[in-house]
Amino acid sequence: EYWVGNERLHDIVQHLRLSGREAEAAATPAMMLTRREMQIVAALVEGASNKGIGQQFGLSEQTVKNHISHIFDKVGVSTRLELALYAVHHKLLEGARK
Repeated sequence: EYWVGNERLHDIVQHLRLSGREAEAAATPAMMLTRREMQIVAALVEGASNKGIGQQFGLSEQTVKNHISHIFDKVGVSTRLELALYAVHHKLLEGARK
């Protein structure tokens, strides 16, 4: 067990808060997306429809829509075109199909 004074405890808490923010800021877009989401982004960039993506990965069309909605939220875009441009710009497609 360790004893930490009030002043020192404040410093430790501040450091942990800042470390958490830095780690969050350093997270790359690829780190935010699941493997399945990355696969869906790749298929979307190739021009696949929701139905086609569903068939390709054995998912319902509604599940594909849900994944795309989550992807939009995670990367901060609101259209398929924005997502495709974002993916290309941030090189999300490198290794997505593996």
